[in-house]
Amino acid sequence: MLEALVTGSTGFIGSHLVEALLERGFNVKCLLREGKSNGRYIKDLDVEKFYIGDYNESEIKKSGALEGIDYVFHTAGITKGITMNDFLAGNEKPTRELLAAIKSKKQNLKRFVYLSSSAVAGCALSLDEPIRRDDHSCPVERYGKSKFAGEQAVKQSKVPFTILRPGGVYGPRDVDYFNLFKSIHGHINPFFGIRKKYHSIIHVKDLVEATIGSISIDKTQGQTYFICNNKPVSWQKLQSIIKSATGKRFVIPLYLPEFFLDIAAFFGEWRTKRTGKFSLLNKQKAKLAKQQYLIYSNMRARMHFGFEPEVSLEQGVKETYQWYLENKWLK
Repeated sequence: MLEALVTGSTGFIGSHLVEALLERGFNVKCLLREGKSNGRYIKDLDVEKFYIGDYNESEIKKSGALEGIDYVFHTAGITKGITMNDFLAGNEKPTRELLAAIKSKKQNLKRFVYLSSSAVAGCALSLDEPIRRDDHSCPVERYGKSKFAGEQAVKQSKVPFTILRPGGVYGPRDVDYFNLFKSIHGHINPFFGIRKKYHSIIHVKDLVEATIGSISIDKTQGQTYFICNNKPVSWQKLQSIIKSATGKRFVIPLYLPEFFLDIAAFFGEWRTKRTGKFSLLNKQKAKLAKQQYLIYSNMRARMHFGFEPEVSLEQGVKETYQWYLENKWLK
C-alpha cells in the first residue's frame, strides 16, 4: 500500500485531497499543528495523525510522520496576512523546514507535490494571451511572493518534486469565495471597478484530481503546472451564475469604484490589528483584485498527464451553494 503524507489536511483543499487519496487505496498520514488544526473534516476518516508544535525540522522528524512515506502532498499555507514576514512564516518557512526534515532522514521519496498558486505568475497582458510558461514568475503582492519563495525552496532541495499552481479554487468548505456567495444570497451583487475582469478558476474536485494525477507518470517530475479550467471567467459571468444558483429573483447590483477596495482593505487591516485575526480584506488582496487578467493556460498539464477539468462552472457553483446552505453557513 502506498503511503502519503498530507499537510494542511484539515483545510479546504487538504481535506478533500485526503478523502480522494483514501478512496484510491492510499494509507494517509496527516501532519497537524497542536492547538491550531480544526480536524472536523477528517475526524471520522481512517488516517494516522501526527502532531507538531510548529513547522521546524526537528519537530517534524521527531513526530514520526515521515516514516515509510512514498509521497508528500504539501497543501499547508496561509492566504491571509499583512507583512511580508507574515506570509513567509506561513508559506515559505514550513516548506523549507519540511524539506529539510525529509532530506535529513534520507527518505527515498517518490515525489514531493507542492501546492503553490497562480498568484506567483502575476497578471496576463490581455484576454487573448493567458500566461502559458509555467516557470513565469511576476507576483504582484506578498502572498504570491511568499508562494514563489516556497517554490524556490522546493527546487533547491533536490527532492523529486512537482509544483502545481492552481487558479482561484472554489467548492464546498471554501471560505474565500464564500463571501461572494453570502453577499448574493443576501440580495446584494457587488462589483468593484469594471465587471469584465477575468480570472482562471478551478473546482476543488478537479484540483484534487490534478494533484493525484500529477504523480502518475515520471514526466511530471521537476515540472510546474497551472491547474485551472480551460477557459477563464469574468467576475460578471461568475456572479451571474451564483445568482442563478441561489434562485433569488431580486438581487441588487452594487457598482463600486476600485478605491472602495482600498477603503475596505484599510478597515480590514485595522480590524486585524485590533483583534489579531487576519482579514481577507487587506491591502495585498486589494492589489490582486485590481488586476484585469489573472488568466493562465493549463495546456501543459493536459498534455503531460491528461488533466481535464470535469466540473462545469454551473454545476460547481450550484453544488457549492447547496453545501453552504446544508451546513448552515448561510441563513
